[in-house]
Amino acid sequence: MNLQSDLATLQFAEQQEARIEKEMTGIAAENEEIGRLLHIAGFGVITAVTVYAAIGDIQRFGDAKHLVGYAGMGTRVHDSGMTTHTGKMTKAGRRDLRVAMVEAAHVVANSHPHWKVELARLQPRIGYNRAIVAIARSYWLPFGTCYKAR
Repeated sequence: MNLQSDLATLQFAEQQEARIEKEMTGIAAENEEIGRLLHIAGFGVITAVTVYAAIGDIQRFGDAKHLVGYAGMGTRVHDSGMTTHTGKMTKAGRRDLRVAMVEAAHVVANSHPHWKVELARLQPRIGYNRAIVAIARSYWLPFGTCYKAR
């Protein structure tokens, strides 16, 4: 009895997911900026719509570093005189955008040849998760120009 109820709930959730994804695909087809985002490696419909919803008009960011800061992916900086130390990611930004950036970095790091090499270079030194975040940061630097092209 309980198993059948769980299966029915799972089926309903899968139907809802398919319906929402279909709606998002329709939205993406109508929007030129989302269409540009879909051409970026590692982006699917959900990631593209999430990023577009979080960013909106990318023209408001001076450069990609400001976008990375907006997502809260910049590192903490501790300055004292001539000494500068960088720490962990600030996380003082849009969580949904940060999650989308890291998810896209996971896809790219495991599929794109350049980012595979970068992951292999960084992982032994700083570990897998930190390497993915580093890739997410640097992966987005050329992103602004692709998205800005009108």
